[in-house]
Amino acid sequence: MQTAAKVLSNDPNNDELKTFYDEAIMMGMLAHTNIVSLLGIITCGHPKAIVMELCDNGDLHHYLQELSSRMAQASENFLLAAGVGVARGMEYLQLKSIVHRDLAARNVLLDQTYSVKVCDFGLSRCVGAQNDGDNVHKGLYKMTHGANIPVRWTSPEALRDQEYTHKSDVWSYGIVLWEIWTNANTPYDSMTNEQVWLEVGTGYRLPKPQAAPAFVYDIMRKSWSANVSERPDFVKIITDLHLLETSKQLSEGNKLVISSALGAKIEEEKSGKVATLGLSAHHINNVVKKFMKVSKAMTTTDVLSRMKKILKNEGG
Repeated sequence: MQTAAKVLSNDPNNDELKTFYDEAIMMGMLAHTNIVSLLGIITCGHPKAIVMELCDNGDLHHYLQELSSRMAQASENFLLAAGVGVARGMEYLQLKSIVHRDLAARNVLLDQTYSVKVCDFGLSRCVGAQNDGDNVHKGLYKMTHGANIPVRWTSPEALRDQEYTHKSDVWSYGIVLWEIWTNANTPYDSMTNEQVWLEVGTGYRLPKPQAAPAFVYDIMRKSWSANVSERPDFVKIITDLHLLETSKQLSEGNKLVISSALGAKIEEEKSGKVATLGLSAHHINNVVKKFMKVSKAMTTTDVLSRMKKILKNEGG
């Protein structure tokens, strides 16, 4: 089996090590066709690494840009299916009470069959339970320390108040749709980050990509609603996509692509992964602390077994 690895630096500090285990444990909670799969963790010796399924066709951003550089264009069917696949993966994260916080085309991988898989959970947080000590409230994570923020993909309320929810992920999803339908052009490419912050805050929105169907741009516009309560969540987006399967306004070809990309109703794959719906960031932090104490000399198999046991005890 071919695999990919996300490698930690040879001499990580405690913060880097904690971030590494945060991401590994987060990925260990997930099992969905539109989420990249964790295969193992290497903790013996250096470098440490998260081992994942190999997605042969790289990330969506580079794939679309490479096509553009060759004066080629992805098919409308592929673009539609990619947008739906990302929405399915993000609906799954929402149902698992996880906020991604860094959704962008660069963080979506393409497997051998060109199916999309959301990846890179380094900034992700569980928001399933309230815990003031960990800056987590039901459905919301508030960032209290400095970090690099992907301004062009980040919602106004997250930029302004450092508050992240599933609705702020939806804003980012709208930007991903725009990337998909523009061959991965840079959002607001004529503006600086500071200008983006100011212009978006006063109502500016990205224009409709020339190739995008009207119903796709409608999803983008709804995703960019300034009023968070009017912005759909991913469950609503998927529900609306299902309604499009019978819409008289869409071609039969579009409806067939959407129906195929939506696939079966979301449910956890029976892969032995730990169901941790609602496990808070506070609990994840406890798991990481316990895990870091015992993982240094473990084999990959031991690491996964121990991680599952700690997660079960913490979540139970």
